[in-house]
Amino acid sequence: MKTIRLSLLCASVAFFFIGDAIYTSAYAEDFWCNDKIISVGMSAGEVRSACGKPTEIKLRPSVRHRLYTGAGWDEVVESGGEWWIYNFGSSRLMQKLLLIDGVVTENQTLGFGYDR
Repeated sequence: MKTIRLSLLCASVAFFFIGDAIYTSAYAEDFWCNDKIISVGMSAGEVRSACGKPTEIKLRPSVRHRLYTGAGWDEVVESGGEWWIYNFGSSRLMQKLLLIDGVVTENQTLGFGYDR
C-alpha cells in the first residue's frame, strides 16, 4: 500500500512540474489567437490568418551605430521592421509583435486591452 501511495505521489509531483514547465514556456513568448499559438518565427501571413488585421502598425526605422569590439570599431545596422499591436478587448492582454522581413522576431505582452 505504501508503494502505491509513493508511486502516486511521485507521478503527481512529476505531472505538476511538467505541466508548469509547459505553461511557463508557452507563457514566456507565445500567445493564443483564436485557436492558434502565435510565436517567434511565424510569418506575417500566418499571424494575419490567425489574428486578423492588427489594431495598429508602427514602423521601426533602421538604425546604424558603431560598436567597439576590442579589435576596432564595427558598424552595426539593425534592420527596420514593423510593430504590430493587437488589442483583443478589455478581458485580454494586448500583444505587440516585432516583424522584420515579414517574420515575427519578438513578442511583448502589454497591459489589458480596451473595448473598441
